[in-house]
Amino acid sequence: MKDGRVCVTLGGDHSLSIGTIDGHAEARGNVAVLWVDFHTDLNTADTSPTENIHGMPSHLTLHVSFDIDFLDSLEAPSTIAPVRGEMSLREDIQVMEQTHRTGCLSTVDLVEVNPNIKDKRDVHLTIQAVEHLLQAVFGHQRRGNYPSDELVNYNKLDKETNVL
Repeated sequence: MKDGRVCVTLGGDHSLSIGTIDGHAEARGNVAVLWVDFHTDLNTADTSPTENIHGMPSHLTLHVSFDIDFLDSLEAPSTIAPVRGEMSLREDIQVMEQTHRTGCLSTVDLVEVNPNIKDKRDVHLTIQAVEHLLQAVFGHQRRGNYPSDELVNYNKLDKETNVL
């Protein structure tokens, strides 16, 4: 990697990426990560239903970088590059709620919001979407505010008694 060649790592489960990213950062300094997976892989040892490490890369300190144009432009139109058909606000809120549940969140940036390019209605819609996303990543849920350490891990319930 130090000589500019691209490194490809092939392996079994997604925990492999932890070492790959760490090695990349050590070899080249700052690293941007694009993590593509059908499952969120936002578990810790306490929240994993399987207790497999491949679903726990977020037991590390977590940075969330959220570009508002990832939201459908009908729900967040006041952005530099609005796109129709992206993820819905509800889907993105669920991602932020899952992120909060990890207890590993360290930093968040939310970018590409531009209130100067749209009318008042569009700006209001976008600001509401931003508020919902930030509330979700900091623990607000439709049923109220819960610090991550107070959330019940339903995956650990005894199936017969419904007791942790």
